Amino acid sequence: MGECAHLLNNPEKAVRFYAIDGVISSATSDDGVIIAQCVEHLQDCESAVQWKCLNLLRRIDSMSLASAGNVRHHRWISDNLEWVVRQLKRPDDNDIGKRADSTDFMDRAFAAVVAARLRMPFAPILRKLGNKNGDAVASFAFDALEDLTLSRGTQSRN
Repeated sequence: MGECAHLLNNPEKAVRFYAIDGVISSATSDDGVIIAQCVEHLQDCESAVQWKCLNLLRRIDSMSLASAGNVRHHRWISDNLEWVVRQLKRPDDNDIGKRADSTDFMDRAFAAVVAARLRMPFAPILRKLGNKNGDAVASFAFDALEDLTLSRGTQSRN
């Protein structure tokens, strides 16, 4: 994980993108610091890196999310990750919808992550946020909805 942490600061977009991939595939709840460092990349100047960070938040387990939320490196990270963990335990449709309707990138980003993790009941939020050619949140929501639709189609054939 130390190598991934180092690569997250690389000036090349592709290196940062694939460093986050390394964290997705290897992170455990003991890696809260590196996960929090990845979450910082929601502020990256490259939308592809932001998109990969959203996928990290979608794919890592809840214990790892909570671990990163306990890192007090940046308050906005811990506050938003704590909100995500709370929503995963007890979803508040109104709060998630309010964030999804926000003009703030971070509000929309974390709403999209929660909707993607909660799956079908929150597909309408992904549909609202999704746009293949939009910003990182819109692209992430579009892809998450497409994955959800494909997996649902596969389940119905089985």
